[in-house]
Amino acid sequence: MANFSNNTRFNSHISRTFNRELEDLRNAVLVMGGEIEVQYQDALEALLQHDIKLAEKVILNDVKINAMEVEIDSECLRILAIRNPTASDLRLVMTVSKMVIESKALHHFIIVCPTQFIVTFIFHLFIYLFP
Repeated sequence: MANFSNNTRFNSHISRTFNRELEDLRNAVLVMGGEIEVQYQDALEALLQHDIKLAEKVILNDVKINAMEVEIDSECLRILAIRNPTASDLRLVMTVSKMVIESKALHHFIIVCPTQFIVTFIFHLFIYLFP
């Protein structure tokens, strides 16, 4: 027969772990938001300063934002599958999942597409002017 005398300790351990997972999830979203903010500032500076190197950096950093989105969304799915959250925890996980997807789409629409357009436009302009 199994000994369940440490059952309270086990539940406490799971709860602390779950709280840490939720806190890590919140922090990951904040870090992603900060990265998107830096990308936005860099894209504006590249546009205003006509800095093609910085524009290329913004485009290349899109991979980093993509990886963050995948990692955070995977963590949301893992928490849903393993922890089966309820009430406010479920709302938090679902909100984070939707926020990450929307943030990535907004990032791509506002930052990456215009920056790629600028780089392509400048490239074609130079080819036209200096054949």
